[in-house]
Amino acid sequence: MPPTGWPTDDQKDWLEDRNDAAIEARRTGAYSKWITATLHDWFLLWSEKTRLFGTFTGKLTPEQEAELGKATRHKQEVRTTDISLSSNVLSRPPAPSAIRSDLATGKASRAPQAREVYCRMYYDEDKQAVVNQELTAEREVLGRTLTKSETMAISRRLIDGFFDEEPEDVKEEIQTRVDEVKAARKAPPPPDDPNRKRTPEEYQNAIDAAPRIITKLLTPVHEDSGWCFSVVGAGPSPRHGGAIKSFAYVVHHALAARSRLTPVQGALRDQSFRPYAG
Repeated sequence: MPPTGWPTDDQKDWLEDRNDAAIEARRTGAYSKWITATLHDWFLLWSEKTRLFGTFTGKLTPEQEAELGKATRHKQEVRTTDISLSSNVLSRPPAPSAIRSDLATGKASRAPQAREVYCRMYYDEDKQAVVNQELTAEREVLGRTLTKSETMAISRRLIDGFFDEEPEDVKEEIQTRVDEVKAARKAPPPPDDPNRKRTPEEYQNAIDAAPRIITKLLTPVHEDSGWCFSVVGAGPSPRHGGAIKSFAYVVHHALAARSRLTPVQGALRDQSFRPYAG
C-alpha cells in the first residue's frame, strides 16, 4: 500500500474542521485573511523548528537556519491541498439513501465559535505581529519553549481582547455568521421523493460535503488499483446567488520513490496487447 500523506490524524481532523470556514472565507472575499490566521495557528501547534530540532532553545547555526527555512517554505506551499485520507476497503457500496443523508448532514463536528469566525474575518498581519511579540516575550521570561497549551492560551487571550475592543456592529456581524453556520448544520436531509422541491440550503450542504464524500467513496478503489482519480464538478451555487461554480478534486496518495510501473505491469503487453490484423 502506498504511504500515507504528511498530516497526522490530529492534523487531518484539525484541517477538516476548517473546511466550512474556508468556504465561507472564499464567499466573503476574506480568504487571504483566513489563510493567514490558519497558517499562524498551524505553526503555533506544530512548529517546524520543534519538529526538526526538538525543544532546543539555543541559537541555530546557519545550516540549521537554512534547513528550517526550507522546511517552513515547503509546509506553507503544501497548506491544506495534500491531505490524504485513508479508509478500510468496503465490502459493498453504500446505499444511495446513506450517501444522500451524508451529503446533507455533513461532517459531525462542532459549529465554529465566535472567536474562530472573528479570526477568519478580521485577523490580519498587525494582529499576528502582536501575538508573536507576546509569545516571544513569554518564552524569554520562562527561558524555554512554550507548550502547545501555553501557546494557544496566550493566542486565545489576545484574540479575545481584540474581539472585545471591536465595535458592536462587528460583534453583531460575527454572531450572525455563527448563527448562519449553526442553522445550516441543522438543515434536514434531502427527501427520498425526487418530486419534492429541495431548498437552497439542502443543495449547498450537498455541494460543501461533496469532496469529503468523493474521497470516502473513491479511496478504496484508489488503494486497490494504485490509480489517482480526478473528479470535476460544476453547477449553480446557492451561496453565490446561483452563479456557476466549479471544483476539481483528486483522490491520491504520494507514491514511494521506488514505485514504478514496471513491477506491476508484469506480462501486460504479452497478455493483453495484440497486433492489428487487417
